[in-house]
Amino acid sequence: AVRALVAGILVAVVSPVWCLADVASEGEGPILKELATQHGIEVGAMGSTRPFNAATQTNENEEFSDPEFVAFAELHFDRMTSGQNFLLVNVWNRPSDIDDPSTYVYLPDGLTFATTAANFSIHGAHMIWDAALAPWMTTDQGFAAPDVEAFMNHHVDNLVLRYPSVDRWVVVNEAVKNNPMSTTSHVPGNLRDTIWKLEIGDDYVFKAFLRRPRSVFRTGSTTITESTIPMLRKR
Repeated sequence: AVRALVAGILVAVVSPVWCLADVASEGEGPILKELATQHGIEVGAMGSTRPFNAATQTNENEEFSDPEFVAFAELHFDRMTSGQNFLLVNVWNRPSDIDDPSTYVYLPDGLTFATTAANFSIHGAHMIWDAALAPWMTTDQGFAAPDVEAFMNHHVDNLVLRYPSVDRWVVVNEAVKNNPMSTTSHVPGNLRDTIWKLEIGDDYVFKAFLRRPRSVFRTGSTTITESTIPMLRKR
């Protein structure tokens, strides 16, 4: 499945890897990343080390604990993205001071993934995503403007500084409605009614992209991903 177009490079992310049953193991047939290079693209996979499931309060689906997965991935893929290791839910407890980024405590999942996937270029996902909120991130819990924007800004900064080995980030995931008013331009009604849009405004996506600390993230790239927008077709 094609997941992102970043800095002019098509990044194909395959999940799970085992759908590629006919692709060669070591010493057999073509290597995916070598074939991809011939076409000027990267090919990658999605895997996790300790993905946190908020519903069950457990970590599960640890692909990187499977030596066959690791061997296959290192042979065929240039890039690795984590399914859950960098999500907002990793800020499980509300910071004691929203305006002080040093009070933001992150679960160890992201650092574990960054270390374990060190043999790959790392695609970080997702900085801002409404489907991956910790329980305290609701207006009912007092998480509202202006704290929402302050948190978003500091969280984006923190991720870039905390994980310097990540050279590409999905800054915002699935901001646009399944059936937007327009697929060619931004108009009112295009965005999902998430806490980010409702408490910050329609420009929250633009603001999130402005936050990356440019003094640190000089050569990396950022993107927004969408999975359900209808594609325009010529008639």
